[in-house]
Amino acid sequence: FYSKSYVCEGGKWTIGYGTVVYKNGKAVKQGDTITQEEATIEMNYEIEEKANNILKYIKVELNTNQLDALVSFAYNCGVAAFKNSTLLKKLNTGDYSAVPNELMKWINASGKPQPGLWRRRLAEGLLWQGITQIPTRYDKNFASIKYFPSNWKNYL
Repeated sequence: FYSKSYVCEGGKWTIGYGTVVYKNGKAVKQGDTITQEEATIEMNYEIEEKANNILKYIKVELNTNQLDALVSFAYNCGVAAFKNSTLLKKLNTGDYSAVPNELMKWINASGKPQPGLWRRRLAEGLLWQGITQIPTRYDKNFASIKYFPSNWKNYL
């Protein structure tokens, strides 16, 4: 939670729990502040909005963990990125096992691999598989790891 706006790794003004556009449609800007309660309202609105939007494009059955992983991805990368992704194409053919690897391809911000995004994609890949532990570490060579790591337990 960030009560004051800041520029995220992707170069966008961000506030609260990752809000870049408020539910009223206005973009977050420099100097904005928010309470934790307001940030929670914004986050919950955005989660519901992302879930409703990505469900329009998913043609296969998902369990709760799988949907939550994809909503987290869309919350971070956007619905348009999800809609046009190889991840969605593979998922809609029934290739559920491809999703964790496809998630790991989305670790760049402003053209550079980011350790925070690597950990987030790892967490989403774990959640996809029903593992709810959150990674606390990342591999120092994370930028060269292009697939979901088989040694994922090392990062918990």
